Amino acid sequence: MYWVFCLFLIGSCVTIQDPFSISFHKSGGFAGISTGVEVDSESLSPDEAEEVRQLIERSGFFELREQGAAPGTFPDQLQYSITIQYRGKQQTATLNESAVSDNLRPLINYLARKARSKKRD
Repeated sequence: MYWVFCLFLIGSCVTIQDPFSISFHKSGGFAGISTGVEVDSESLSPDEAEEVRQLIERSGFFELREQGAAPGTFPDQLQYSITIQYRGKQQTATLNESAVSDNLRPLINYLARKARSKKRD
């Protein structure tokens, strides 16, 4: 969601969109490598920021409850810790790979790509 404010005297409009910040940390896996990234709406292009807003909205992140390892999971499984501040809410969730829902997967994939590209820089 966004708001548009127009100044008719000067003939310009300013779009103010909901700001967000995300802290993402991935650990575990066979090699036990940890990666992470911080993402916020101010550091992204307007189009990419809107894409991330949609990923947050569709993920159901703020409806998640903290989950530990599910019975029968593998010790080498990936674990994710995600903190999101968005629309006046903040939540942290730590979950393992088997607890990632289909709705949350696109957001995690995006954040994992950002973490990999940051690591290369």
